[in-house]
Amino acid sequence: MRVGITYRLSAVLAIFAVLASGLTGYYAFTDNRRLLLLHSEKNSQASVQLIGQQLLDALNSTARDARFLASQANPPLNTERVLQTARSLMQIHPEYLHISLIDARHGWRESARIIREETKPQKTGQSVTSMRNHLQPVLHLKPGQVFLAEDFIREPNCEECEGKAAAAGTTGEQRQMSFLVSTPVAREGGMNSQILVAIRIDLAFLVRNIGASLPPTSRFYIADNEGNLIYVSQSGDEKADLEGESLQTLFPTARAVVEGNQDVLVYNDMLRQQSPEDSRLIVFKRLQPTDFSNGRSFTLVVFEPLSAVFQDIQILWENMWLLVFSFSFLAIILAWLVSQAITNPLARILASVQRFTAGEKDSEILVSVRKRSDEIGALAVCVEEMQDQIRSQLVALEKNHQAMQHMAHHDSLTGLANRLTFFSLVENVIAQARRHGNKFAILFVDLDRFKEVNDKYGHFVGDQLLLTVASRLREGVRESDIVARLGGDEFIIMLNAIHSGVEAVLVGKKLLQRFNEPLTIEEEGKVIELAIHASIGISLYPDHGKTLQELVDIADEAMYVSKSMGRNTCTLANLEELASRDATSGIGKKPRLADGD
Repeated sequence: MRVGITYRLSAVLAIFAVLASGLTGYYAFTDNRRLLLLHSEKNSQASVQLIGQQLLDALNSTARDARFLASQANPPLNTERVLQTARSLMQIHPEYLHISLIDARHGWRESARIIREETKPQKTGQSVTSMRNHLQPVLHLKPGQVFLAEDFIREPNCEECEGKAAAAGTTGEQRQMSFLVSTPVAREGGMNSQILVAIRIDLAFLVRNIGASLPPTSRFYIADNEGNLIYVSQSGDEKADLEGESLQTLFPTARAVVEGNQDVLVYNDMLRQQSPEDSRLIVFKRLQPTDFSNGRSFTLVVFEPLSAVFQDIQILWENMWLLVFSFSFLAIILAWLVSQAITNPLARILASVQRFTAGEKDSEILVSVRKRSDEIGALAVCVEEMQDQIRSQLVALEKNHQAMQHMAHHDSLTGLANRLTFFSLVENVIAQARRHGNKFAILFVDLDRFKEVNDKYGHFVGDQLLLTVASRLREGVRESDIVARLGGDEFIIMLNAIHSGVEAVLVGKKLLQRFNEPLTIEEEGKVIELAIHASIGISLYPDHGKTLQELVDIADEAMYVSKSMGRNTCTLANLEELASRDATSGIGKKPRLADGD
């Protein structure tokens, strides 16, 4: 099956259009995805900066509260004033679990405390040896210096604390994750009195309020200065598995932030995850509180699933492909229409050329195409002009062919049939005569003294004489008769449907009478008058021969008889006389007389 140019052109245009739309859609999607990821990285980085600053502000504020409480407890020690101030701070800071006044001089006993949601401060005298390991470094600090520790140990004998925390929506597991902020109370002389002010902060409560500004799909971790996780925003078994885990183990790229070599790091783990749905956008931020003497630092980790980041771009992806498919379908239709607009005129031009090659002259099929002002219209005009030129050349070739055919079958001077044509035509007449029993005559005509005319007046006058002879011979016979020039001054005539030799002799005599009229020729202003005479020999079919050559030879012999009888006469061949003359002369045919006879 042959595929036409319309389908090929349509396919090429459609493929280019589909590829263009598909690549445009793909690169638009990938570029938008890249920009969205970059925008999300910037947003996540800004969120980490904001959350980190809020956490630092909360810790530094707690350090200031601890120093303020220590100043309220300066000697003489006023426990009541400290507890009243602590109660006011508890109302302002719901993230405080409790505020304690601890005397390290007598077995690490808690002289007073106030618990979150507690209406009245308490003087307990309870031992807090479990906090000793965390508070021991405070004994070596100067008044005004603040110590920060992470406390993961439950406070013993605190069922009441647990009940109050549960009422506040905080579980015992969450109370284990806490910051312990403490500072020494100054004694007289400004020295460390070994009486400590301690504020325990509920880390989960604090971070939950700070992280409320994050998107619902985001998660965040907090690691200590060694990179161990102290807070995980997940819940359930996953949280239990991650708490205490090393951040460097979970995220090797976080080492630079944990070690303080880099302040902020943005990272996505698309290349590490087997499934794109598990990929995350992760931001690491190093936090360094300024109000603590022990130089504690933290690493804040915020990550968001890339599936959530790319949720909007997925909608764009679907819409983009819908647009690409729609545009591709439209492109295919447009490609078909464009190819039709190009190939239809070409098809009309082709049809015109085919009609022309088939010999039809009608080229109206090009009229509508010629009106176009583009290259196709110019092509149609050129094709039509080419057809006109070919037609003109064909007409000229036909005329030349006819002329050549005429020259091949006719004498170039007189226009009479030549010897070859005469013999061919007479052969057909012989065939018919043999079939139907008809007769015909051959007249051999030779001009008398033609050489003298050529020698005296020149070839121009001789040619004019031959033309006159040819004209008078044609006019003197019927249309069914054949007149030909054998060459020089010799002519031959075939008289068709002759009944007898007498009838042929009568025709010959009439022709001689036509020659009696003189010929007037004007040459170079001179008028020449010539008399025309001829000798005619006649043979009759089938009396004198059965073949044309025999008839011509007999007529030629009879013509010589006419010349021997004085010229300007015609002689019907007599076979007995011709045979007698041949026997007398000793040859089969009488020799020709000299030129000019």
